[in-house]
Amino acid sequence: MFCAKCGTVNADQVRFCISCGSPLNPVSAAQGPSAVAPAFFQAKPVV
Repeated sequence: MFCAKCGTVNADQVRFCISCGSPLNPVSAAQGPSAVAPAFFQAKPVV
């Protein structure tokens, strides 16, 4: 199961992320890490 906040892979049976401690939603497991992109992965305009 992927954490929607930080993208860490967690075991399916855990309720909280082992890295950041955020609650895990079982529905987001099917979506994978691309469901919510962390801010540092989002495109930024080149100046």
